[in-house]
Amino acid sequence: AASTFSNGLAVVAVDIDSELVQYGYIDHTGKMSIPPRFEYAYPFSEGYAIVQNYQRFGYIDTLGHEVLSTKYEVLSPVFHGLFFAGSIEGLALYSVKGRSITPLTKPIYSSVVDFSDGRVLVTRDSLYGFLDSLGHEVIPCQYNTAYAFFNGRATVSKGGKWGIINTLGEVVLPIEYDNSNTRSELYRFHDGFALIEKDGLYGYCGYDGHIGLSPTFEDAYHFSQGLAPVKIFSYWGYIDTTGVFFVQPVFDYASPFEY
Repeated sequence: AASTFSNGLAVVAVDIDSELVQYGYIDHTGKMSIPPRFEYAYPFSEGYAIVQNYQRFGYIDTLGHEVLSTKYEVLSPVFHGLFFAGSIEGLALYSVKGRSITPLTKPIYSSVVDFSDGRVLVTRDSLYGFLDSLGHEVIPCQYNTAYAFFNGRATVSKGGKWGIINTLGEVVLPIEYDNSNTRSELYRFHDGFALIEKDGLYGYCGYDGHIGLSPTFEDAYHFSQGLAPVKIFSYWGYIDTTGVFFVQPVFDYASPFEY
């Protein structure tokens, strides 16, 4: 078996004997660049690959040199020069440059969810927060749920209510809105608007948190190509970003043009 190429190398599996398979890497010519000596190996990311031996993980570089010894129970791929490593008891954030590794936090985080917009979404004590690229907890772990930043905005919830924050942790949309069906698309921006819910009705807010279209629809989806499907008086139609019906509500169901 072989993987796709990344950083000029692809993972391959080699039968050492009838009971042992080990993993290594080949180059574009098919030449074995890093001999098979790992229980398992993963594609390279930013010049580093996760490898596994004795059910522990570490890193190698594209020359096959060990950068991080295979001693960790949990190890993330490198992303923008950062990675998390640790055990099921706790993860720490590290930076890596060449073969130099610098710890940025103590191993106090239980999971790493996503890296985006210069923020790292993490959980600690079952609460979500965000780190910056230096490991500072710039947005404290205080939310019951949070989604990764996208274009400078993130969806968060606290005490069963939902809202939107910016990368400084400032509240853009007050955390007082609903998400009765836990729909991940709510409070995420499309075409400059985010779908919101209040008391079982749906509307839209702008990027600055201003309520552009008050929650008056029985159901709705996000905007796409300047139109959003909405349900009113039991029928679906499409509105434009001003709230005017572009397609009258005459359908039993309607979906976004791009989902």
